[in-house]
Amino acid sequence: MGMGYFLIHVLGKRHGVKASDATALGNSVDEVEQRIARRGQHVFSQEAEMSANDIVARYVGGWYGDESQNDAFVAAVHGANVVWAPDGDEAFDDGSHVLQFDRGVSARLIGFRHADNIEETIASVVEVIMPADAFYTVLADWHQAFTHELRQWRYLN
Repeated sequence: MGMGYFLIHVLGKRHGVKASDATALGNSVDEVEQRIARRGQHVFSQEAEMSANDIVARYVGGWYGDESQNDAFVAAVHGANVVWAPDGDEAFDDGSHVLQFDRGVSARLIGFRHADNIEETIASVVEVIMPADAFYTVLADWHQAFTHELRQWRYLN
């Protein structure tokens, strides 16, 4: 599908590696397609009562740390398909994470960068809650523009 980079911006903060060879783009494009196809299904029941910092602290503690009490939390987060990034390739090798929660008429995005200590990680947390229609329109518009450009490139080459 081509080399390039895939970035997710949350409140003006960039998540992902911005380099011309950061990723083969296939995983990121597939993930956007899956996010659109599973609209309304990225639901994690505990998130509504939790602050973004609490979600990140429990997730990071269970995923990267020795906090075995958070193992069930991490499994539930992954089971709910709320982890958008990292998506399995080098596009997010900068430590970036983006979690997306569907909340009916709105979508909640939490972005952060995993650091060497929890204080730095928490300091990187950004969060936005936006109308679900607006969020999914951005994804669909990006996907349409990307596939159009890819077709143009293939036509010219």
